[in-house]
Amino acid sequence: MKNTTSFINNIKTSRATARIAAALFSLIFWVAVWIAAAALAGNSLIFPSPFDVITRLIKLVATSGFWLAVAVTLSRITAGLAAGVIIAIPLAVLTHRFSAAHILTSPLLTIIRATPVTSFILLAFFWFDKSTIPVFTSFLMVFPIMWAGIATGLESVPQELIEMTRVFRFPLWRRITKLYIPAISADFRSSLITSIGLSWKAGVAAEIIAVPRLSVGRNMYEAKVYLETPDLFAWTVVVVVLSLIFERLLARLLRGNKIDRRVKEK
Repeated sequence: MKNTTSFINNIKTSRATARIAAALFSLIFWVAVWIAAAALAGNSLIFPSPFDVITRLIKLVATSGFWLAVAVTLSRITAGLAAGVIIAIPLAVLTHRFSAAHILTSPLLTIIRATPVTSFILLAFFWFDKSTIPVFTSFLMVFPIMWAGIATGLESVPQELIEMTRVFRFPLWRRITKLYIPAISADFRSSLITSIGLSWKAGVAAEIIAVPRLSVGRNMYEAKVYLETPDLFAWTVVVVVLSLIFERLLARLLRGNKIDRRVKEK
């Protein structure tokens, strides 16, 4: 038994090592491509090298303005993400429960999905102040995805199980925790993780157009205006890293059917 366990652990270790090696090889390859492209451009104004970008990034990180901009942008995007999730849950339940509500709201989802995000950002100038536009834009990206994901999970609940809970007169809270939450958890997780990347893209794009104070988008806009290409690349790296960290933290939090386990524990 010990030998079998040791063999399995060795296989897992080998696979983990192979994944790390593959990731490092991919990173080295694309950095080399970046260096070659910068050398061909021959001008950091057109295409800066990794050294130029890292140098600027180190200088930016050492300033308090950098951390304030990151904190404010993070708070705006988190607020938009949270609002999208919170509002999508009851509306998904409503449209799943009542066909009339589904018929009435389906055009809204279609419009939100089909309309370019830039149009919503420009329209938001008439409705909100500059600091609220990124929150609204992130919300619009998250809301239809979460709505559709939760609705799909609710539709996957077997009808016979629903009938059984009615026959045995399960209380509402028990039906929710034992039947519906486990049914939607997988779709909820995948929709939420998908929404993170879109909320960052849309939120930062809104900041670039609206140019609110103390924001990553404002710094990217100013870097473009003043032709500071290394700064623009550095801020882009910041956005990518923050989005990946946010996504990985959330994926780790939701990994392993934690929602399901919490329900079972109750």
